[in-house]
Amino acid sequence: MIRKIKYPLLFLTLFVSSLFILNHFQIVTKLFKDSVLYACLIMLVNFTLFLIFWEYSKNKSNKTFLIFNLGGMVFRLVLMLIGVIVALKFLNIDKYAFIFALFIWYILFITYEIVLFKKKAEKVT
Repeated sequence: MIRKIKYPLLFLTLFVSSLFILNHFQIVTKLFKDSVLYACLIMLVNFTLFLIFWEYSKNKSNKTFLIFNLGGMVFRLVLMLIGVIVALKFLNIDKYAFIFALFIWYILFITYEIVLFKKKAEKVT
């Protein structure tokens, strides 16, 4: 599991540290930084849940694998929707920065998930 999370975690760490550096030199505002960090946090929870479901189901039967990964995807999307609604409704954030960062992180993490699925499919055949 550590191997699978190594590159996304490294990329996320570099991004967050650069965001703090940009905020320190007042290139980005605190509101922008907080908005992007909330989006990162929501996507990190989403990706962590994916890894938990993936690790549990990767060596199980096809039915269990599909239930955990497709059902887990529905669960994760609902959880993300709740997180986005709570963030937009109750937190003081820049809505456009939050949505844009969430979109970018979602695309990056879903691409990584697809790569993992592709590697598993290649091992099976």
